[in-house]
Amino acid sequence: MTRQNRPSLSTSGIEQNLPLRDSESDSLTLQHERRRPNGRATPETKAKDVFKLERSRQRTAIKHMQATHGEMALTTKVLLELLSDTAFVALLRAQGFTSIPKLLHQRLMERR
Repeated sequence: MTRQNRPSLSTSGIEQNLPLRDSESDSLTLQHERRRPNGRATPETKAKDVFKLERSRQRTAIKHMQATHGEMALTTKVLLELLSDTAFVALLRAQGFTSIPKLLHQRLMERR
């Protein structure tokens, strides 16, 4: 990530130039850049905050989906291995489990 120096926003020139991050991660912005003189946030700031929250929410959702995908792959692999064992299949039949759900069967057939 590159850093750049931005000119100070102070009219007196007393403030130093602070290094700020790229536009993707603006966590080091100056407080007076984000607020109007009356203390309210600007519409642009509000939009950026909403965008950051949504981006964070979507990243979290993607992480959950990836974890779920990994768990499904592992479960499918284990089930295939168990169903290839004739002793396990005989035990299932002896206990009255003679069929499996249609969607599960389709998923297992896709993986073979």
